[in-house]
Amino acid sequence: MDYLFALALIASGLLGASALIVAKKPNAQRIIDMLVPFQALIGAGTGVLAVVLLLKWGPKNIMDAMKALPFFGLSMALGIMTGLMLGIMFALPLMGRLGAGQQKAAEIAQRLAPWQLMIGLVAIACGLLLILFRSGIVPPNFPSNIM
Repeated sequence: MDYLFALALIASGLLGASALIVAKKPNAQRIIDMLVPFQALIGAGTGVLAVVLLLKWGPKNIMDAMKALPFFGLSMALGIMTGLMLGIMFALPLMGRLGAGQQKAAEIAQRLAPWQLMIGLVAIACGLLLILFRSGIVPPNFPSNIM
């Protein structure tokens, strides 16, 4: 489930940072265009996975991981936070259309919109770090094992 969450973070981060990515690499527009029809689904999936992993790992364990293994714990915490925020940004307008809170959903999405690029970049970085940590390519105690 950790790999699925990391891949969802990367996909939602690509959608969040799509304006910057396309500005730097115009060839990436076709990849972004393939993800856009699934934006609400990716957002909802990322949000749900973030909540599930928050409950699975627990806030206390995440804080303990941040103390013992700073980069790993920080990537866990930021991954969950950005996953929740991107999930809200992308899935809330869809959920607002389904229920009675259409205006409230649009209002919350509007408040988060100016931060979408930064949240997307952080989500991509956290997703990549979580994959590297979980696969063993980078050990969880990364900075301390170099010296």
